[in-house]
Amino acid sequence: MATNRPILLHSSYAAATIFMFAWGSHWARPASDDLAEPDGGNGWSAPQSRTAQIPAALTATRPSRPQGRPDRSLVASGADGIIGAWGFAGLPSEWASLTRSLDSAPLSEEQITELVLLAIQSRNPVERRKAFDRILAEMGSESFSTEQAFAIRSVMHDNGASGEQWRLFDYAWGANDPAAAVAYLDEIPEQYRNGYMSNMIPGLASSTPRVAMDLVAELEPGDLKRNITGRLIEGLVDANPAMATDYVRRLAEAGDPDARRHMARVAREVLDSSGLENGRRWAETLQDDPLRGAALVPIANEFANTDPEAAATWAEGYLSDSQNGTSRIFGEVVREWGDFEAATSWVETLPPGQPQRDALSAVYGFKGAREPQAAVQEIIAMPESPDKDFAINGFISGLAHQDGEAATIWAAEITQPAMRTEAVIRAGKHFYRQDEAAAAAWFATADLPEGSWERVTGVN
Repeated sequence: MATNRPILLHSSYAAATIFMFAWGSHWARPASDDLAEPDGGNGWSAPQSRTAQIPAALTATRPSRPQGRPDRSLVASGADGIIGAWGFAGLPSEWASLTRSLDSAPLSEEQITELVLLAIQSRNPVERRKAFDRILAEMGSESFSTEQAFAIRSVMHDNGASGEQWRLFDYAWGANDPAAAVAYLDEIPEQYRNGYMSNMIPGLASSTPRVAMDLVAELEPGDLKRNITGRLIEGLVDANPAMATDYVRRLAEAGDPDARRHMARVAREVLDSSGLENGRRWAETLQDDPLRGAALVPIANEFANTDPEAAATWAEGYLSDSQNGTSRIFGEVVREWGDFEAATSWVETLPPGQPQRDALSAVYGFKGAREPQAAVQEIIAMPESPDKDFAINGFISGLAHQDGEAATIWAAEITQPAMRTEAVIRAGKHFYRQDEAAAAAWFATADLPEGSWERVTGVN
């Protein structure tokens, strides 16, 4: 693939690009590589026979429930926590008529039915929330039984519970009745099994982490295992962030190619459950290696979104640690800054090196979408260098959302082979979405590695 083209050729690209972007567009960031998750809904009522084998690690004695789980589970809050926080005053009489009999567990089958129906069918969103919170509080009680769980599932299935309600219920079941929740994996119909496992595993991991880790370890390598591992990590963070961190480090040592993505997931979960300041402290405990680099990117994103100037100062503290992916935080700060001029000025103050190049790439991502005329002229004027490669790499990220074909042409100008290949494929994905036939004709002459077409089309 040619890497040095005549100025005339560059000029033709410039003219085409300027014409296509004369009206400008919004700053477009590259698509996130965050993990996709299976659909959380499953509509399966209680089977008549429940004879599945329960793992030896799950005895008849239920484990004590861990404290301090994040709000998304709503399990550990109890009736006094969730329901008491909302209060009963001013609610419609339908809910008020139930409250007098809901103060103590266990709930009867009739009460369960009424609560689930109210949680699904009430026209009042507060009423729906309070009813389902009461169900979750029941699941956190010492008297909660497997029979109650199946009664709840049956009414949820028959009356069209939402995907979010299924996610919360399955999490709570895994957390509070792990033996039955795991045994149900052998009973639920195959078409619902993956969604159920995705919902249940984080709850199971929050209370019985070793059982959850063993279950995931038994899965065949592939997309399902990758997705379920991400859900497992959420639950491990709920139990203990240090445990989640150690788990991902062991995955990396075993050669898991997704270990860095998993560490980024740990970082996001720590941020969600503990806040930015604690997230930064947690990251500082990690050893300087690619896993820490992966963890710092979500933290940089959150920090720059909150206080970009402070985030920039924080990032500069990692200038000397930029060989393990840490340099990516500089680009993240630029992308989240919100003030392009201030971000650009900051980039110009950085010393030459990888951090500045990553930040420069982010600058040209903005210019590719908002100021293509200036970006084209600046790139053409640059001498061949790593800086120019990073500028082009960022430029096509903004360009590709509007014109994938033009982005593939510019991507081919990158001189570093590995970066060029990834940039061309990334641009090709947008080209394919915009014009499948034209993209197929382009790909036939693109000289890309085997398997690239599957990546362009999204098959793999």
